[in-house]
Amino acid sequence: MDVKNIAEISLEETKEFFNSFDSVVFDCDGVLWHINHILPGVKECLSTLKKLGKGIKYVTNNSVRPMDNYKEMFNQLDIELDENDLMHPARAIVEYLKEINFTGLIYCIGSTVFKAVITEAGFELIDGPMELMPESFSHAVKVIREPKPVKAVIVDVDFNNCHAKVARAAFLLNDPNVLFIAGASDCRLPLTKNVSILGPGYFNKIIEEHTGRKAMAFSKPSKRLAEKVISIAGERCLFVGDMLEQDMGFANDCKYKKLLVLSGGTCSDELKELPENSEYKPDYFGENLQDLLTAAQKLL
Repeated sequence: MDVKNIAEISLEETKEFFNSFDSVVFDCDGVLWHINHILPGVKECLSTLKKLGKGIKYVTNNSVRPMDNYKEMFNQLDIELDENDLMHPARAIVEYLKEINFTGLIYCIGSTVFKAVITEAGFELIDGPMELMPESFSHAVKVIREPKPVKAVIVDVDFNNCHAKVARAAFLLNDPNVLFIAGASDCRLPLTKNVSILGPGYFNKIIEEHTGRKAMAFSKPSKRLAEKVISIAGERCLFVGDMLEQDMGFANDCKYKKLLVLSGGTCSDELKELPENSEYKPDYFGENLQDLLTAAQKLL
């Protein structure tokens, strides 16, 4: 697939492209940083975009990272993060539950940070089991059956996930009146450009296949998260991400312009092998945000 590098297009094309959006929405992991390491050109790129009058918002599937840590990362970029400028699954789910006036007990598979966002918003949840169980079917059945009147099951990243938790979620979802909500749905979590670990998406698929139910998704890509991002960023935006299906697909959900950076979960060969008519085709690509910076500097 022939996709131009954003840093190498003409001045006229650069002007036309930058005039096509008012704000830029950035994915975080793999675009701004790897774990706790800021990537090349990020600080200068964000500063230059602001000089050009572009609004800047952020979206991530990562609700595991505490907000204080997000603020620390942005402090390294000389940015005082406004929490309202960052959309993530836990926040989107809380907003949805409030919109539907949800009341009742939630069974949640997720990290401590994720669950804290839910409970701090005033919702009651249960989790577990946390302890190791005897290897006995009769004991497992007792643990998996949840006697409390659960009204929603929410699944996100849980580094301590296990068979019993997934089985309990599936058991509760036998009741069609119990809401089935998914946070992060990534099947692969990139750590560096060449290393990734298993994501929560596979656990969601197990539950969906077992129950025959489809989770309401609040992560990239999904229409529900897209609506939330549009509500804070507007409609005329450029989306910058590092994953094809996840990020370029999400940009399609938002009807945003698309810039793929190769600093995270996608390599140049994957981009080249993408079919010409693929829905995940970006408008432009860059090796990292240094290339977007190079393009933006032409307009100063």
